[in-house]
Amino acid sequence: METLTAAIDEAKSIAGVEVTSITLGVSNPSIEGLNSYGIAAVENGEVSMDDVAMAIKTAKAVPMSADTEMLHVLQRDYIVDGQSGVTEPIGMFAVRLESNVHIIAASSRLLQNIRKCVSGCGYQISNVVVEQLASSGATLTDNEKDMGVCLVNLGADSTSFDVFADGGICYTSTLAIGGNSISSDISKVFKLPLEAAESLKLQCGNAASKYLKNPDEKIDIPNALGNAKKRISIQDLSLVIEARVEEIFEHLYSRLEQLGLLDVISSGIVFTGGAAKMKGIVKLAEDMFKLPVRVGGPMEVSGASEVMHNPSYATVVGLLKYAIEHDSGETHIVEDDQKAGPKKKLGSLKGWLSKNF
Repeated sequence: METLTAAIDEAKSIAGVEVTSITLGVSNPSIEGLNSYGIAAVENGEVSMDDVAMAIKTAKAVPMSADTEMLHVLQRDYIVDGQSGVTEPIGMFAVRLESNVHIIAASSRLLQNIRKCVSGCGYQISNVVVEQLASSGATLTDNEKDMGVCLVNLGADSTSFDVFADGGICYTSTLAIGGNSISSDISKVFKLPLEAAESLKLQCGNAASKYLKNPDEKIDIPNALGNAKKRISIQDLSLVIEARVEEIFEHLYSRLEQLGLLDVISSGIVFTGGAAKMKGIVKLAEDMFKLPVRVGGPMEVSGASEVMHNPSYATVVGLLKYAIEHDSGETHIVEDDQKAGPKKKLGSLKGWLSKNF
């Protein structure tokens, strides 16, 4: 709790605001999605909000384990008297309304522990959002969602991904392996402290060894004590990184192939998260998936573009957008300091983001 309190206090100080509640992003291997289907009889011959609510309610009535909690129920489309692909059924004449939804759930113990921690720090949680869902709101275009796209969040401890098609989300899953595994491999192979391995990964690493321009180029690295240095080749470093990234991509490919989703994602794959900054990620993914690939940073964000268009901040910006779009009308942020100009605050926030994400 001390770490969370310190982070929030620092953010409050830099932004010049007082925070009473927060929108929280979660990522965990327990997070999974499923598609569900609900039916409602249209009471008065014309679809009303009550009919829509009933169709969604029946779609939510799916069996779940005692340790699972629904986080999101996302509407995909409606079927009105057999007519599929309807997005706005209210006002249509019908006798039968069907609802297709995508449900995202996570471990209830995980969520209970998170809520207890935040509550212990003296804050209320206004929203709990799955991180890859937040990232999608900041990085994907409507055209990509319509044509079919896979958003992959290469996080520190896990790799989470969503598949969108026909404008809506249709699959959610998480792999229990992420960027920290790559750093750990570098640390073990080259006998480096983890912090030095992480820095080496991002500054000199390349996930696609065959595309190296100077594979024999040497770089100096510290030993485990951080003093004496030794030399390794860029290619040796790349091969260590490539092996682990290939493993992540193979798991992802296998999951998508098994579910028949490779043919659905015509727009290809979009990578976000800190590990997406590594060189060679796009090349290796293009070779393995044979699909269009890009790295996705937040879009439609003004100011500090060198930070905000970085894939590391996709989730942060996505959470901000989610909080604004789902604001209940209560005042969650109270202005505390009107004297600091927007440029000064933005510069301070940029520095804080760079240090903490």
